[in-house]
Amino acid sequence: MASKTSICNAALREIGANAISSVDEDSKEAKLCKQHYDDCVRLMLRQHDWDFSAVWEELAADAGYTIADEGWSYAYQLPSLCLRARKLLDGYDFEERAGRHLLTDTDEAVLCYTQYVSDPTKFPEDFREALVYLLASKLAVPLSKRGAKAEYFLGLYVAALSRATTTDANNSQTSNITAHTDDNDTFLSAR
Repeated sequence: MASKTSICNAALREIGANAISSVDEDSKEAKLCKQHYDDCVRLMLRQHDWDFSAVWEELAADAGYTIADEGWSYAYQLPSLCLRARKLLDGYDFEERAGRHLLTDTDEAVLCYTQYVSDPTKFPEDFREALVYLLASKLAVPLSKRGAKAEYFLGLYVAALSRATTTDANNSQTSNITAHTDDNDTFLSAR
């Protein structure tokens, strides 16, 4: 079963470093894994609209936010786990602002966003593979003192990420097509 420690150990094995029993142990390897792991996950989640991290949520208006000549009518507070806004229901335009706000012209904003996912059992296998290589690229220099290893693992990461995003996009298109039955008529429709 995938865990933060097992993903870190896979990255450590790739660079030939010692394994850890926990990311909370007092070793150089564990401290470096703990330092880089969450940043690597966040980076990967921002790089693609992963199916497993998509969330739809109705946003709460932020009456305290001042919209001064910004070209928008409404301001909404972004959810705390939102890493990146993807789209609004009904296709309204929007703009993200520092301070975790979303500005738009709809009075009922329902947002699809990328949510931070901390549970590695939710990661698809190919996402985990890419994560291992990205983490290995971050750990290679401090643990092996070889910059060439970091570049090598970064290249493996790019290739693994490409495969993972392609698979995710293909699966997403498949899951958005559903069969509907209307008495005697069956047809396919895209959600």
